[in-house]
Amino acid sequence: MAFSRTGIVNDVLALLGSLTRITSFDSAEPYAVTARELWDRALQAALAEHPWKFAIRRQSVGSAADYVSAGENSYLYAYELPADNLRWLPWDSDDANFFEGEQEGNYILSDADAPLLIRYIAKVDEVARWSPGFLEAFTFKLAWFMAKPVTGHGSMMDRMDALYQAALPVAKRGNGLSTGRRRQGVSRRSNWLAARNR
Repeated sequence: MAFSRTGIVNDVLALLGSLTRITSFDSAEPYAVTARELWDRALQAALAEHPWKFAIRRQSVGSAADYVSAGENSYLYAYELPADNLRWLPWDSDDANFFEGEQEGNYILSDADAPLLIRYIAKVDEVARWSPGFLEAFTFKLAWFMAKPVTGHGSMMDRMDALYQAALPVAKRGNGLSTGRRRQGVSRRSNWLAARNR
């Protein structure tokens, strides 16, 4: 898999059985135009699929004065999500930054005072920032989007989706290793079991 938009599109064309290759992602070549039209949709779908470490961002946000929350369960404040937000990642309930709230449109509604520190998946366009596992999974996702335009056959979409679904767990496992939390993914033993085994 190639770390450039042009390389990714050419990998997609090879996967789809096409002998055509593009010279540049920004060219007027038909498949380059098709790739540009579908790129953002494929990218947003793949990024929102999982909290990829390279795409996670933290940002302090203030309340929006122009938002009106009505109804019995209305909140005191509304916080506008960042422009590059694809998916809000609420804090774990035991995290020091945890707050109660919910997303409504492009806002987080909460009774928590400003500023609010949020965590979210951002739209990361720079291919060089992607992890190798995500790059491979995204290539299959883009191939799924481009399958019908390139081959004219809907059946090729099923084949590309199968490749994507197979690549996704591998990419997620690699993503999970990028952490400093030593106990992540390790089940805690109960006090009774620990005492029994001593």
